[in-house]
Amino acid sequence: MRATQLSYVSWDHPELPIPLVSALAFLAEVAAREDLPDLGCKVVTPDSVAELGVLGRAAMEGPTVRAGLMRVCKTYPTFSTHERIVLQKTPRGGRLLVSYDIPVQQDALHLSQQYTAALVQLFCLGAGAHDPVFEHLEIPAHPRCGIDHLRPWFGDRMTAARGRVLVMHLSDAVLDLRVQLPAGMSPNTPEDIRQPLSDAGGMEPMIRHLIGTMLSEGVPTARDLALASGLSLRSLQRSLSMAGTSFSAILDAARRDLALERVATGHGSFEELSVELGYADTACLSRAVRRWTGKTPGQLRQAARLDRGD
Repeated sequence: MRATQLSYVSWDHPELPIPLVSALAFLAEVAAREDLPDLGCKVVTPDSVAELGVLGRAAMEGPTVRAGLMRVCKTYPTFSTHERIVLQKTPRGGRLLVSYDIPVQQDALHLSQQYTAALVQLFCLGAGAHDPVFEHLEIPAHPRCGIDHLRPWFGDRMTAARGRVLVMHLSDAVLDLRVQLPAGMSPNTPEDIRQPLSDAGGMEPMIRHLIGTMLSEGVPTARDLALASGLSLRSLQRSLSMAGTSFSAILDAARRDLALERVATGHGSFEELSVELGYADTACLSRAVRRWTGKTPGQLRQAARLDRGD
């Protein structure tokens, strides 16, 4: 995780957005170290669709496989700014296309696309489909292994994609299978569906969110942020400047958001919070909080306790 700039990611919050570049690099790094060109298939378990949280529930709300996949296409922009999922109608069914609009290394592309195909296959099997699920599967090849290592997972109705798009051909018989939420799983509510990340107010709030998550591992530098974003330091600085802001301004805002949240909720001591946010001591944190709010951390925490009735 540290080697791919993801050491700050919390396992307790699986739906928090993380940098796509880092996630793909992590997948490729693990596959290379373990010599597992089919890692994307191996990590899929019978519970994998349900474990996707909001996205999994969007699929399983049905009432059919087709409707579930269309709901995933609609929901997916709330989870990714640079991955596209589209369901297109064909004369005898439909084809599900998955692509990236950023450069992705071929090994990472292959691994991530096989993972997606394995999830879709699992979803269809859960609805009662029989192998082979796909009428045809076009998947970007692994740069060293090609696609033959995936035949135990997907069968022989598979070819190497000519481009960089995963194409899953599904028949009407599969798409029209009935789907329902498993017992005990509640459907998504409007509050579960976030605003699309690409529409969340431009680059600044997304960068602030990323810095906020990175603060758990210490105060990030502009170079750390550039690596996590898949940009050069100069490109990041230029993009922020064009957005009318700077790394230091966003860092200060992210530290403020986290500090005020932790002070109000009573999470951790002021000493621990000072260290986490990179302040020299509690006096520096106190001055910052007073600058932001006109109150000391103690006064804010006491007011929050009174509001909660503690």
